Amino acid sequence: MVIADDLGSWAAALRFEDLSEHATHTVRQRLVDTLGCGLGACHAEPSRAARRLARALPPGPYE
Repeated sequence: MVIADDLGSWAAALRFEDLSEHATHTVRQRLVDTLGCGLGACHAEPSRAARRLARALPPGPYE
C-alpha cells in the first residue's frame, strides 16, 4: 500500500472525538485563514485568469 492510501485510510477512520483541543483549535485557525485568503484574493488578476480558463474548458470529467 502506498503512503497516500495509508494516509487516506487513517483520515477516513479519524473521528472528531479523537482530536485534542489544541488540534481542533489549530485546524479552525487554519481554516479561517484559508477562507480569508481566498476571499481576499477572489478579485485579483490570477483568480480572474483562473476563472476565465475554467469557463473556456469543455464540460466533462478531468483526471
